[in-house]
Amino acid sequence: MERPRVFPRVFFGIKPQRCATCSKTSGLLLCGGCKVTSYCGREHQVSDRLKHKSICKEVKTSREKLEREEAVLRALPPNPTFPEDVFTNGVGRFWGLIETRDYMSARFGAADTLIRADTWLSVQKALEHQMDMLRLCGIDNMGIRDYIPALMIRLGQEQECYDFLKWWATCHPDGRYDSGDVSLPFLNIRNADPFEPIDPFRSGSLSLSQLSILTLLKLGLFLDLDHIKTKDEERAFGFGGVFGRPNNDSDDEFGLYRPRGNIVKAYIQQPENRRNASAMAERLEGQYKELCSMVQNVNSHFWETLVDNETLDPPSSCSIGSPEDAALAVIQVKAAWEESWGAIQMAEHETSKYVAKHTSPGASTSNAQPPSNDRVVVLCLEEERMFNAIHGHLIKAITTNREIERAKTPDEAILALSHAGTPSIILIVDGAITHHNKVSQCVSDCLRTGSTVVACGRFSSLVNAGEFNRFFSRLGFPSWTRGAYYRTNTSLRREVVGNALANKLPATYSQKTLYVAGPDRSAMWYTDPESPSATQAAAALVKVGNGKLGYIGDVNGEKETTKVVLAMCGLL
Repeated sequence: MERPRVFPRVFFGIKPQRCATCSKTSGLLLCGGCKVTSYCGREHQVSDRLKHKSICKEVKTSREKLEREEAVLRALPPNPTFPEDVFTNGVGRFWGLIETRDYMSARFGAADTLIRADTWLSVQKALEHQMDMLRLCGIDNMGIRDYIPALMIRLGQEQECYDFLKWWATCHPDGRYDSGDVSLPFLNIRNADPFEPIDPFRSGSLSLSQLSILTLLKLGLFLDLDHIKTKDEERAFGFGGVFGRPNNDSDDEFGLYRPRGNIVKAYIQQPENRRNASAMAERLEGQYKELCSMVQNVNSHFWETLVDNETLDPPSSCSIGSPEDAALAVIQVKAAWEESWGAIQMAEHETSKYVAKHTSPGASTSNAQPPSNDRVVVLCLEEERMFNAIHGHLIKAITTNREIERAKTPDEAILALSHAGTPSIILIVDGAITHHNKVSQCVSDCLRTGSTVVACGRFSSLVNAGEFNRFFSRLGFPSWTRGAYYRTNTSLRREVVGNALANKLPATYSQKTLYVAGPDRSAMWYTDPESPSATQAAAALVKVGNGKLGYIGDVNGEKETTKVVLAMCGLL
């Protein structure tokens, strides 16, 4: 499967400490409450007060609680089961000392709140807390080790992250390592080779979140090194400095065109490594893809949860491999993935082959009724203004026959699809649905109940390969994949639509379109007559259960396309 072309990472990790209002990075003052949010002056602090107040109070409250618990713990007199000066003599076995648990819980809460404050300083302080908690309790009863790698990645500590992961993967090969024995080496791996094969990680010792961060780290190295290879190829052909790119490896004005990770920046300083950049990039890509598969085998819900935009709440409990397990891991790692630009896009593309078809009705549609004859729901969850500008004639044409209900948010979409009777027609006019699994589930339920669902409008313009492939896989068509993209004169296949409908449709028209590859020939409405393979369609419609699924790839909203949409919906 061809991988998507992405730019190198725009930035690596959380942005440096800056004014929360204007992003100024010098002359900063810390908020006196949370002590982790910065402002360039009082004016901007006052203007941000309403937005900042809630998290500021949480950080301050959790810090003060931790301070109280620490004071209580230090004041406790020793007894036969509790040592004197517990912060010195209890190191390595804190959780085993009952008296320390309130303190450890308070410190866990303080670190969690700092992570949610989401500034460079707060993330750094959270990491410091968690590393010290591991020092105090190496057996890690609280699962701190699952949070740390993501924080390291966010702070640009790639090497430290790799060392940390490798230690956890290899510390007890015979199963006899005693985490409570402070005389044994602990987190003592330094400067391990992050380019090495992934053999040390095949033992299954890493947790789901740790394994996903290892995947991200390898992917980041690949993206950075692949970019170096691309720049060297440009120079070899005399294209150095094109498109505003600097003809060197230094930072450019926008920070877009250099490898952001310190590991690759150091690696390419060796001439031999630079000459072998292409081969190493290829090996890293293979490692990253294998790690994607390993993550999938550990938890088949992880990748879908990672790419979804649903807000997640920490589960009260979870079992290995469960959806709740995936949700907890995503909570721990998603910020790190999002802050490495292009990473989720790449993972989305690579893991689209794992997407499971929606099969059982969602709980909200278990009593779904056959579609009414007049409800038309348009899912326009983003880019509504652009859709109106380009496809206004489509809306006008539909409203001459039917009233339109627009859903502009995921909640509105779920309500329209599952609580007001099954619509007869559902138009998906942008790509936001690909990141809202619950909305996609509702669409699938309606489709099989009898709705006609057509992906049209801005959908083809706003989805990448991974999003495109996931969308159709969820609806039961994994063979429908993102195809070619070009303008040509497309021709109607009369034998597919029938003469009566063909007489109402343009026999041929020019359109710039994103083709769908893989539909059965019987589903292809418009194709490129000059295409040698005839395996791709500019427009396709297929029966699914009691409903129909359509796709129209026109990106410019041609007037002729409006007729095609109406025809697919039975309105022509």
